[in-house]
Formats: sequence, C-alpha cells, structure tokens
Amino acid sequence: MSPFPYCLTVSYPRLMEQDDGASLIADNTHELFEYLNKIEAETGKAPISKSLQGRRLGFHCACHQRSLGAGNGAMEWLRRRGAEVELIETGTCCGMGGTFGLKAGLLGHKLSMAVGDALFELFKNAEIDAIVTESSVCKIQLLEGTGIEVFHPLQLL
Repeated sequence: MSPFPYCLTVSYPRLMEQDDGASLIADNTHELFEYLNKIEAETGKAPISKSLQGRRLGFHCACHQRSLGAGNGAMEWLRRRGAEVELIETGTCCGMGGTFGLKAGLLGHKLSMAVGDALFELFKNAEIDAIVTESSVCKIQLLEGTGIEVFHPLQLL
C-alpha cells in the first residue's frame, strides 16, 4: 500500500479542478484489494478457494492507509477466502512512524516501542493466529513488539 492512490484519487483532482483528465484518472485508480474485490463482484466469480478457512487474523491498518478505507478492502478480500479478520486498533501508530523506529537509542527504537506497546498488548491478547498488515515497516515493528507472525495479505494466498 502506498500513498499514490490517495494522491491520484483525492489530491490530484483538487489541484486540477478544471482538468477532466484528473477526474478520469481518479475514477480509474483503486487500492489493490479494493480493485480485486471489484473484479470479483463484477465478474460474479467467487475466490478460487477458501484456503484461509478457520484462520483468525488480527489486522493492523498502517497510518498512511487510514485515509484510503482503513484496510477494508484487504480485510474483505481475506474474509472472502474464509479467514476471520478483526481490526485491532488503538487509534494510534504502531510506533514505527515510517522509519522512525529503525533509529537507535531513546529517540528512535526505544520510543517507537513505547508508542506501540498498547497496540502490541491488544494483539497479544486477541487470540489470533497471525497479524496482517499491508505495510512492510509496520510488519517489522509488530513482529518485534508481539512475537506473533506478521503477513502481508498477498502472502496468505
């Protein structure tokens, strides 16, 4: 997940109000899982398998993803494949803050872990099989903070 869909669907049309091309681009730009769900709905095709049947997954929405549906597309995509998915949320960052948590020392890694501590506890107490996030840096932070396996949704195919 990147900030590009937001830029193309929200920012670009605002900046280019008089340009019909901006609206055309915005109307045809989708977040990956939103697009995959749309294709399945339009074609009437169900997922090929229910390969995630019985899996309990905790979902973390990365900060940069919140403005684009808060991971709802990915969670729906996983549910359509049989997973039980719960959004686990504190309303704050996991602590990584982009790459902030990769810095050494008190004003870096240690502070980032303290910021994420409440979220880590929620995941540890959630009785889940794994954590899912679309952010590679959140994945690093969540794995270290919880000890629970963390996946990108596409890894669960």
